[in-house]
Amino acid sequence: MNRLCHNCHYPLPRYGQYCSHCGQKYTDGRITLGELLHDFITNVLNIDNKLWQTWRAMWIPGKLTRAYFIGRQARYVAPLRLFFFSSVILFAVIGFVGLEEMQEDISQGIRENEKETYYGAFLDQLKTATDTLQREMPTDSVVLDSLYSRMYRGHSDSTNLGLEINIGPNNQFGLVRVANADLATMNTDELLDKYQVTDYWQRLHLRQYIRLTREGADFTGFIMGKMVWMLLLLMPALAFVLKLLYIRRSFYFVEHLVYLFHIHAFAFLTLVLMLLINYYSPEDAGFLPVMYTVGLLGIYLYFYLAQRRVYRQGWFKTLVKYGIFQFFYLGLLIFFMVLTFVATALTY
Repeated sequence: MNRLCHNCHYPLPRYGQYCSHCGQKYTDGRITLGELLHDFITNVLNIDNKLWQTWRAMWIPGKLTRAYFIGRQARYVAPLRLFFFSSVILFAVIGFVGLEEMQEDISQGIRENEKETYYGAFLDQLKTATDTLQREMPTDSVVLDSLYSRMYRGHSDSTNLGLEINIGPNNQFGLVRVANADLATMNTDELLDKYQVTDYWQRLHLRQYIRLTREGADFTGFIMGKMVWMLLLLMPALAFVLKLLYIRRSFYFVEHLVYLFHIHAFAFLTLVLMLLINYYSPEDAGFLPVMYTVGLLGIYLYFYLAQRRVYRQGWFKTLVKYGIFQFFYLGLLIFFMVLTFVATALTY
């Protein structure tokens, strides 16, 4: 009776314990503790060796990408995995070193805004009360006006939500202005109904804006979680720019992606190092501005040297194409960041 591999069901030879198709050892499914530990240690050491090889090659501009192009792929971490995990580490460190302080600043602003809102609601009620008293005690109206003016000084009677939507006749653009008393006492749907915001998209925009005004601190962490995916979507757009810049060269689209994954992984890990050094350094450390300047300039220089090594063109031609690429890079980055912010705000 022929033996079959338990993993891939490929026929096994009469002699030998390993499948020639998938490489798995033929067993009855039970393993010893020693075999389990051996497999674990082997896998860990293999991963550690890949990480070490990748880390060493990454510091030489373009070396990792060139090695990948000539077929040395098994010894290094896969480009997409390297990019994804380095970006996750970057945003995790950003959240660790700066997100809490950022959220506290936003929360402080929200508390100040709420304080202003409720104070405005109080002034609205006070105005109603003083108007009533003026009618009942006309001789004391001057005193009441003076009292109200002093309390009202420097305060706006409404909050400008800052969102331009179509309101009024003829689709004229305007700013929705919400009274403090309404903002303090009404929920979002009641505000939308009172101020006659009827269009679906207008209601959606205004509803999300009010929510961001009231819960902005939580939104900061929410949008940070989307930035990794924004960067991942940005890479194909940048690869398309490189494809156009090197259209006469025989590079596949995926090769441009591999190059972008590698250089961005280096940039992300460099930023991680700078953020951690900044976090654990004294606040008055004088070397921090120099570190950030040298680090950022180093990243730009690394990108240029990597581009020259990977695409194998002269210094001047590479410099021209590098400048064009950086111009489109900045424009696409801003576009994708704005798109991510808007999409996240609308779905928050």
